[in-house]
Amino acid sequence: MKRPSNTTLTALGAALLAATTTYSLVSGRTKAVQQEPVLVEVAQAVSVSGSAAAYYSGTIEAQKNIPLSFLTLGTVAEVKVREGQQVEKGDLLAKLDCQNNQTALQMAAAKSRQADDAFRRFEPMYKNGNLPEIKMVEIETGRTEAALALTLAAKSVADCSITAPEDGIISDRSVEPGSSAIPGKPAFRLVTINQVYAAISVPEGEISKIRPGMPAEVEISALKQENNYPSSGDDRRIQLPMQQTSPVNANKLRGLVEDSGVTANLLARTYTVRVRLNNPDRRILPGMICNVYISGRGHSKFTLVPPSTVSTDDNGEQYVYVVEPGGNKAQKRLVQTAGFTQGGVLVSKGLAGGETVVCNGVHKLTDGAQIVTEQL
Repeated sequence: MKRPSNTTLTALGAALLAATTTYSLVSGRTKAVQQEPVLVEVAQAVSVSGSAAAYYSGTIEAQKNIPLSFLTLGTVAEVKVREGQQVEKGDLLAKLDCQNNQTALQMAAAKSRQADDAFRRFEPMYKNGNLPEIKMVEIETGRTEAALALTLAAKSVADCSITAPEDGIISDRSVEPGSSAIPGKPAFRLVTINQVYAAISVPEGEISKIRPGMPAEVEISALKQENNYPSSGDDRRIQLPMQQTSPVNANKLRGLVEDSGVTANLLARTYTVRVRLNNPDRRILPGMICNVYISGRGHSKFTLVPPSTVSTDDNGEQYVYVVEPGGNKAQKRLVQTAGFTQGGVLVSKGLAGGETVVCNGVHKLTDGAQIVTEQL
């Protein structure tokens, strides 16, 4: 068997050395990249006590939403109102062409007068015994039938018109002069908004915590530039120990939970809860988007952190990154939150006051990552 030459062995050794050196360099660079510290901003968690508030998104609803329709077939002759118009109870909204009904009413009125006249003429004769009783019964029956016919004819004429059942605003109009009216098909929609409701959907796991009469705060983004919210009756603007606010505006309407739904949405498994708000100047309109904060009862201890501190993983669990002693490593820690307040998020479990947490740069971190900190 032929032995390898010294030249061949030397070449193999050089190749192995080069490969080993290359691997070491690549591994060193990988290790260096993995250990490169991440620049983050940190803040100190603060121990607080107060009432936590649950947060929900919702929509403003009118106190009453009344569909109005004609009670008889016909052709629309007049429409007196437009969408957005304020009306008072009894105002005429629209009228059908009711010439035939008017004629029938006049005929019924004439027959009623005739029957009344006959009754007045024959009643003295009956009392004097000059008129048989059976004849007087016929006269009285005719008089009653004529009066009923007059009532029906008058109702037929009244059914040709729609009047406002109470004070409110016309939110929808679906008829025009010349169009056909169909009984039961809404021609107008009347809403009353002196009081309104903020309607929210509450998950089934939280509905047991909400009761009618609980205080709530409602923030309406459409009015966020205005500072003077209406307040009267049950709406009181007061400073709570842990007042609920949002990042947009600190001004909010205060109201009370009016009712809590008892039937769940079959798809979303949520219940409808409504918060009643006073709206004397009618600036709050149905359909506006709102944020609702319902305050819990009693006081508890929490840990307060900035809103950007808390994240949610793919499993739906909330977590924060806590800076370990020494300040150069971030540890991922699961937490439970209890709501929001003026300074940020209230953590009820998993974090203590005085601990340092990462508030900016969270998305760049993994558990145990090396960090360089800046104070917020």
